Amino acid sequence: MLLTGCNLFKDSYSKPEIDYEKLSFITEIDRRDTVPEGWQGIYKVEDLFKLKDNPSGKYILMSDFDLSTLEEPWVPPGQADNKGVPFQGTFDGNGHVISGLKLNQEEHHTSGFLGALEDAEIRNLGLIEVEVVYPYSRTGPGATGTGSLAGSAINTSIENVYAAGLVKGRFEIGGIIGEAINVTTNQCFFTGKVISIQGQAAGGLIGYVTDSEINNSYSSGKLETDLRGGGLVGSLNSSIIADSYSESKVEVGDMAGGLAGQTADSSLRNSFATGPVQGASNVGGLVGRANGATTIELCYADGEVTGTSFNIGGLAGAIWDETVIRQSFAEGEVTGRSKAGGLAGMCTGTATIMESYAFNCSVAGLGDEDTESMVFGRITGSYDTNTRLTGNHALENMIFFPERRYDSSNNYREQDFSGLEKRSDGKDGANISSKKAKEHKAYLLEKILE
Repeated sequence: MLLTGCNLFKDSYSKPEIDYEKLSFITEIDRRDTVPEGWQGIYKVEDLFKLKDNPSGKYILMSDFDLSTLEEPWVPPGQADNKGVPFQGTFDGNGHVISGLKLNQEEHHTSGFLGALEDAEIRNLGLIEVEVVYPYSRTGPGATGTGSLAGSAINTSIENVYAAGLVKGRFEIGGIIGEAINVTTNQCFFTGKVISIQGQAAGGLIGYVTDSEINNSYSSGKLETDLRGGGLVGSLNSSIIADSYSESKVEVGDMAGGLAGQTADSSLRNSFATGPVQGASNVGGLVGRANGATTIELCYADGEVTGTSFNIGGLAGAIWDETVIRQSFAEGEVTGRSKAGGLAGMCTGTATIMESYAFNCSVAGLGDEDTESMVFGRITGSYDTNTRLTGNHALENMIFFPERRYDSSNNYREQDFSGLEKRSDGKDGANISSKKAKEHKAYLLEKILE
């Protein structure tokens, strides 16, 4: 019993304009026509092999290049930690594009154009027509992850870098970087497909992120994996995502998020996801599962969210521990089998949802509505006694199905359609009309997108 065309208010705002042909998202730069002192200029495609001779040097592209014209297959200059020296230099693409990167090796020990990065600076580079396929297990040669730019990056700065194509691997897969540790990413994007083969931690931009920052970046296309998959990031740990978004279609088994599959002790702010998200459990329009002291503030998700099992939410599938959602909203249709909610499927521990809005047109169930484990809510499907839900609202004409539910003691009771289930403080669960919803949404969008 779903209402089609659920996003009622899409005419009230517009997304940032993206011109994929001109790649207008990348900051305009003035290309250098001379090589800076102390740098090595890359004038022809064969010059790229200089990187392998000196992986600590400074390099600058002076033209566009097509790697498919190489007589020998491209070998990434930086190698995995236990197999060789990572690329530790500076690479300035100078606003140029490298096309035709195809890696499907059995002999080499890393993946991506530069392989493995450490203490490096990469900027102003485009990679198009990428095809990086690295189907190895963690114990094999591809243990450092898979990405179009690099399989892994440590203590590295990446700015104004984009890639387009296919990235496919097993563990820690990302459109740009497979695994990032203490990495700052700014003005980067990936468009295309990211596929993990029976693996985990896959993201449209970066697969596994620790102690890092992602700013002003985005992804589009499609993301597929079994565990911890997100449109932008697969797994986010002690890190920050700010002023970023994803349009990717996300299909993940467990921990599926439109922006991030799983977060721990991290911050997401002024960011959003617009693609549909599908999975089994812990499925959310923005985040699949948020742990620790994660903060989600001034964020939204408007993609359709569908889960075949439990913990399904318009914004987050499940929030645990001290996670806080503040001044955020969701509006995509939510469909799940158990513990489904307009904003979050499940809240546990001392998690908090405050000053946030469920603009979803429907929260619906799958399968047999008499299943005792089915619990649904217009803000959250299930919450603990220590969870704080304050100052939240839901659309008054939200379609809510099934009409009945079981409480924590498996006692059947009627679901109240007139409003949200109120807590003892009486502050949570107020209905909001379509007119007021538009006003609140416009206010939040102005703050999120400013």
